[in-house]
Amino acid sequence: VTVAAMDGVLASLDKLTKKQRTTLNVEEKLEETLTELQQWKRAPTQHGLDELKQRLELLMKATREQTQARGKELQSAASKLGKAVDKAAAPHLDKSIPAIPVDESLVMEAVAQHLLFAGLPQVAQQMLDDGAVGQRCADLVAPFEDVHRVEQAIEAQDLQPALDWISKHKLQLSARGSPLATMVGSLWFTQLLSRGRVAEALTFIRTQMQPEAMGATKEAAACTGEGAVAAATAAAEVAETAETAARAAAGCEKVPPRAITPRPQLSAQQQLRRLMGSLAFAGRLADSPYADMLEGSLWEAVAARFKEDAHALLGLPPTSPLASCVEAGA
Repeated sequence: VTVAAMDGVLASLDKLTKKQRTTLNVEEKLEETLTELQQWKRAPTQHGLDELKQRLELLMKATREQTQARGKELQSAASKLGKAVDKAAAPHLDKSIPAIPVDESLVMEAVAQHLLFAGLPQVAQQMLDDGAVGQRCADLVAPFEDVHRVEQAIEAQDLQPALDWISKHKLQLSARGSPLATMVGSLWFTQLLSRGRVAEALTFIRTQMQPEAMGATKEAAACTGEGAVAAATAAAEVAETAETAARAAAGCEKVPPRAITPRPQLSAQQQLRRLMGSLAFAGRLADSPYADMLEGSLWEAVAARFKEDAHALLGLPPTSPLASCVEAGA
């Protein structure tokens, strides 16, 4: 809106306000009529009645004519104000933006993808059966069914489907540098530990998480030219932590692990050391320095990370294209 356009609106508004102030006051005319009647009432005569009747008719006629004239003036001023506002305001999108042809097949594909993202593969499949979308969406139905099955399992705090999915896509996740395997493995370890299955938890650490953490450490250290030293140091730290935790858990010595403040992002090696240290508090994690391992927010983080990685492996964004378009236009 330009300054000149706003000046035009203000000028029209000022004219309308002045017209309202000069408009005939009907109440004043009624007061005049009542005054005439009261004067005749004090000295009622037939001649006075005839004169009063004529004066009242003239007064009513003048009032009607003046009211109509002022009403037209007000209506004209209000109309000019509306036109000034329309002229100053931004034009409607349908008038300022030319019509853009829309490919209906792309719209239907966006809707089908949104249904898949929303966990409604059955509805998307019905669109496929009706021929509303092409083969690209058809190829996504089965993978999305698998993804939603894992998501539902995570929501129910069942990690076995997630572990199977991670094992199946291990190479792709590693290429992305995703921490999903460590995140899910940590929750699985915590579940075993909380249920008193210490031996299973320790076996899982040694057979699943420790080899992966060692591999990640070697790769990172190799990039800096210190592979052998870094790997040996990491292995010694993990072995020492495991031995101390095992003795404490067995009751041989009551040496509490170091109170490590949780960090937003820990490397696989750092997380592994935390898990090994928590073995000393099997069955009482809630009252230990590792109580944060039981927080519900960890499950939410795993669910969000799994969704991000699963969509990325399918070559899709985190949110559906339709949802992105709606948010952009909101």
